[in-house]
Amino acid sequence: MVEALHLGALLPAAVGVCCTAGGRRGAGDLLAAIVMLVAMVDVATGAALLTPFTWSAVLVVVAMLSALRLRMARQPASEAGERTPRRHTGMVLHTSTGLLVMAAMLVAMAGHGAHAALGISSQGQHHAGMSGGVFGLILVAAVAAYLAFTSRLAVIAVREHRSLATVELVSMALSVATMGVAVAAA
Repeated sequence: MVEALHLGALLPAAVGVCCTAGGRRGAGDLLAAIVMLVAMVDVATGAALLTPFTWSAVLVVVAMLSALRLRMARQPASEAGERTPRRHTGMVLHTSTGLLVMAAMLVAMAGHGAHAALGISSQGQHHAGMSGGVFGLILVAAVAAYLAFTSRLAVIAVREHRSLATVELVSMALSVATMGVAVAAA
């Protein structure tokens, strides 16, 4: 069941990447979306291009670069009296937050794999994963906050008649929710 959930999270993530490309938000946003999708495919299929911990580190670095890119884009604009469009800021923050949440879920999934490889009982796994322990509580809160933020942005996108952004936001929320269920079920 967990494998089916992992694979099921790939379809909405792929739709999100297509929407990012179609929305022409920039190479940085597209690169971030592609890196996240490749990490998900690698972990879900067991291709093992990189370890889940390495993928997590890559996602954190990409999230920080995305946020830094937004920060740098705002500085020169503020000198000229202009600001970065609010919807662009929201989408970049959404991308960065999604990368961080996905990185945390990959760590949780890797923890389950490490427990199984070491022969630790399922009771031990329960305390290490999303359903227990301090990390589990933080991860549940992060997923819930990400889904709430995504919902807020989706409502704004619907009101502004931005259908591509709406589909992207809904697909990414579906992907994260599905991965969250997979991590909890592992």
